[in-house]
Amino acid sequence: MKTTRARSLRAQGFALIDLAIAMVLVGALMGGLFSFLSARTEAERAGRAEQQIVAVRHALMGHAITHGHLPCPADPTIPSGQPGAGAAAATDARGQCPDRYTGDVPWATLGLAELDPWHHRLTYHVAKDLVVPPDRCADSGLLDAPDPRACLDIREQSYGWTPTGNAFVVREVQPTAPGKSRTEPIANGLGVIIVSHGPNGALAYGANGQRTGEGSARDHERENALPATIMFHVPPADSRGRECPPAERDGCALDDTIGWLSRGELLVALVRAGHALH
Repeated sequence: MKTTRARSLRAQGFALIDLAIAMVLVGALMGGLFSFLSARTEAERAGRAEQQIVAVRHALMGHAITHGHLPCPADPTIPSGQPGAGAAAATDARGQCPDRYTGDVPWATLGLAELDPWHHRLTYHVAKDLVVPPDRCADSGLLDAPDPRACLDIREQSYGWTPTGNAFVVREVQPTAPGKSRTEPIANGLGVIIVSHGPNGALAYGANGQRTGEGSARDHERENALPATIMFHVPPADSRGRECPPAERDGCALDDTIGWLSRGELLVALVRAGHALH
């Protein structure tokens, strides 16, 4: 009787140990699966953000070909569903953007989706001389000669790595040591910058017209969102779209996704469409 009971207790003990081991293994497997699915989801979102930026580029090019100029940004503070939400601001009497050259992508004007995969609006920076309608060129003050045809001066115009309000520059951030990095040039002479603010949405505007994540923004993210910025930064290619955990905020690469239109490709498209340039 005692022997049978002892065997039964030992069997129960082994069963509990086996169950505990099984639970540990299942937990590890589930944790790995969740991590895999989370990484895959973020990668898919990053891919959709890149596709969305490509769609914005095409729509902006179409607008320029049709109207002879690019649209002004939309007011980012107008909530979705309210009058003017997503609409490009009208140019003033001189053919310039009255309020800003940085704001939301004018998604309603262009017929595009409002939000990126992380439910934030895209930020749109546009060169000052690319928004002036051709019929307002003589009054814009952007040309010395009163040529009413267009304001885009392409005479021996070259753009180096010094950015201006009419020629933006993009550089890639390359980490060199914990908390340290350097930047490498990627593109210059850009007329348009489009920013998806990534998983953390730092300094992006939402559908409610309010800005998010101001306290969590890193230096380069802040620069990518400021109206006065003319030099923009992207993370290394192997980390784009990856979420930055709060604990790694100081040493983690920024998670913005950036697209652009160069002045050159825009000018070529305008010429091919029959727009006369100065």
